Amino acid sequence: MRKLIWLAVPLALIAAKANAIIVRHTLTDAQYRVDPHSIPALADLPDEGHGTLIAPRWVVTAAHAVNMMQMMPEER
Repeated sequence: MRKLIWLAVPLALIAAKANAIIVRHTLTDAQYRVDPHSIPALADLPDEGHGTLIAPRWVVTAAHAVNMMQMMPEER
């Protein structure tokens, strides 16, 4: 029985729903906005999102943004 509990607890924790984005209903949407110039390491990827500049020639972003940039090279 103990082995079953030791297996069930980690599985329950893994399966628990996690929310990465927290929305505070006590704040207006305007209070969440940030001036783009206040974050100089932010790279804009047209129509697909943003990336974070981690070195002069390296940007970390989501895979779907890179795929879109490869499909639309004229947008670069």
